[in-house]
Amino acid sequence: MVKLPPWLATDYKKLVIQFQKRTLPHGLLIVGRMGDGSSIFTSTFATKLLCARTDASEVCGKCKSCLMLQSGHHPDYLKIEPEGKSQTIKVDAIRNVVQKVTGTAQQGGNKIVHIESAEKMNVNAANALLKVLEEPTNNTFILLETSELSRLLPTLRSRCRIQSLAKPSYETSVQYLKAHDYPHDISTALAIANGSPLKAVQLTQDDISAWHERESEFSSQNSFIALSTFISRQDISDTMNQVLLWVDTSIRQLQGLNESEVAIADAIVNRLTKTETPALFKFRDYILGKLSAINRQANLNSQLMAEELASQWLSLRGNQ
Repeated sequence: MVKLPPWLATDYKKLVIQFQKRTLPHGLLIVGRMGDGSSIFTSTFATKLLCARTDASEVCGKCKSCLMLQSGHHPDYLKIEPEGKSQTIKVDAIRNVVQKVTGTAQQGGNKIVHIESAEKMNVNAANALLKVLEEPTNNTFILLETSELSRLLPTLRSRCRIQSLAKPSYETSVQYLKAHDYPHDISTALAIANGSPLKAVQLTQDDISAWHERESEFSSQNSFIALSTFISRQDISDTMNQVLLWVDTSIRQLQGLNESEVAIADAIVNRLTKTETPALFKFRDYILGKLSAINRQANLNSQLMAEELASQWLSLRGNQ
């Protein structure tokens, strides 16, 4: 089992105490970024709910339930994930949840449903899950993991207790990467990962070099042909996400909300903060639309996308 990151220990102990005092609700909405450890947190807590050692705060790792989970086959545990080209959670998957919660626990303990990226449920799936949450069965816990709480139906949110996970500080993230002997530039890795240490620790030197190259080109290049040609040679998803990070950082600074200690393309961000605000938000909507199409694996023309991005970017800089 992957070790729980230290910044999540307090939130974990809080939920374990609720479980031991029998005050834990049947529906729990766990809100946090995967790069900060939300998936590890949810999986660890699910294991705890199934572990035979209910009196301890930690998972024993030795009982029958723990061993079955480690093998990937526990009859009272069901994990639902987005699937298919659309990467959505459909109603058929939630029907499996209904079967799980209405049945009897085969190990005589709790039944656990872990829904990863719950914001990716389609409307039919969300409505089907709503019925389950309205009529919970004994010893059943539904753990909904999400990084985008606002995308969940208000009716779903109202029927769950929300647990927002703590974010690691910049110093804590640096310490985490050092403890894992991260061999590359830590500050750049954290910038690429938007401060998420578990995402940063997986980055390679090639990732860092590509990041710096894109930053340099977008900062200095004024030629449409040169910039679009450069973009066409890049991974379009990585490029779009990097540009979105610059835009979001700029918007947070304009609103006085940027609390991150990670230095993210200071020269570019400073220029973007001088952009007309409506143009900045319009450009952000454009990026989000393209990322959504990429995530849906739509039939996109990569050369056309490169040219569009170059044109949009140079036009945005013209509004400064």
